[in-house]
Amino acid sequence: MKTILEKPREIPVYKEVDVLVAGGGYAGFAAAMAAARNGAKAMIIEQQSALGGLVTLGYVALTFSYVEGIGLELFANLKK
Repeated sequence: MKTILEKPREIPVYKEVDVLVAGGGYAGFAAAMAAARNGAKAMIIEQQSALGGLVTLGYVALTFSYVEGIGLELFANLKK
C-alpha cells in the first residue's frame, strides 16, 4: 500500500469530550444522548443549521411513530 507523509501541524483543541458525534440527525442525537446519560461528556457537530437531519431539514415525512425512548423525546422536542 502506498502512503504519504504529512508535515506535523498544530491544531487548536476546541473542547475535550469523551464522545464526539458527527451528525445531528436522529441516530447522532440518540448516540449523544445515550452517551451523556451513561456519564460521558458528549458533543454533536452538525454542518446544518438545526438538529434532526432529513426530518427537519429535508422535509421528509415520518412514516412511523415512537412509543417510548430517545426517538420519542427527540421528536417531541423537534416539534417545539
